[in-house]
Amino acid sequence: MPDAKIDEFAFVLLAGLVLIIIMMVAFTSPTPGATTENETTTPFNITGTGDVARFISLGDFKVTYDLGQDNIVEKNNVEVSKSLSSEKHVNLVGIVSNDKLVITTSGFIEIIVDDASGDGNLIVLLNDKEVFNNKVGPGRVSIPLKRDQINDTNVVTIKCSGSAWKLWENTVYSISSTKMGINFQGINFKTFSFVMSSDDVLKFRFGRITFNPKSLSTAKNDLVVKINDKTIFRGVPSSPFTQDFGSDVYLSTDANNITFSTERATSYELNDVTLILVRRA
Repeated sequence: MPDAKIDEFAFVLLAGLVLIIIMMVAFTSPTPGATTENETTTPFNITGTGDVARFISLGDFKVTYDLGQDNIVEKNNVEVSKSLSSEKHVNLVGIVSNDKLVITTSGFIEIIVDDASGDGNLIVLLNDKEVFNNKVGPGRVSIPLKRDQINDTNVVTIKCSGSAWKLWENTVYSISSTKMGINFQGINFKTFSFVMSSDDVLKFRFGRITFNPKSLSTAKNDLVVKINDKTIFRGVPSSPFTQDFGSDVYLSTDANNITFSTERATSYELNDVTLILVRRA
């Protein structure tokens, strides 16, 4: 009987030891999917374990801050005339690029008259709308233009009228030069939108912007990159360019905006622009 009690005690003691070992193993085993210490101390490793990187290509584009004046078309040594039997006029066609058109503030037409004969008026049309009609002599004729009068394609027509009383008399204007120009000022910036899911925002680790910049202006002033109005870079970019940003940049599940702009008198061409968003899996 005493031997049976000893065997029973030994069995209970052995079972207790096994249970303790099982509990120690269970509580010290790592949880699947947890972030390791190495990953949290290297938050900028795109290829790190548990990271999912989303690449958004923004393409190639230019950003500028221009201030100045451009002549878009010019002709020299022309003549316009009007008589009972004939009429001679001059057309000029000026093209404004889309990049320049968006920052155009006003424009002008300038005519240098060398000689004028007859009683008729000098008449100038822009895109079939009259912008000048007056009798002038030798000298400079300056015609200011408003922004809404200027298109991407502009046709300037210069002609003259005949005499109202001396029907037999010819009117002739000899013009040494004529031109149309634009005045421009402003920022030609680029804005792109991107959407993130609630899971993307919740698990967001960091973002990265990469591109190859090329300065197109003599003055090398700052390029400015913003995400949702938060500046993540301001300066003269190196080539190739890489800039990281973290959770200090507010990101939402609605549309997020990334904007590229420049300071005054500066122009950059940005190639292979890519936005990278990295989150935990």
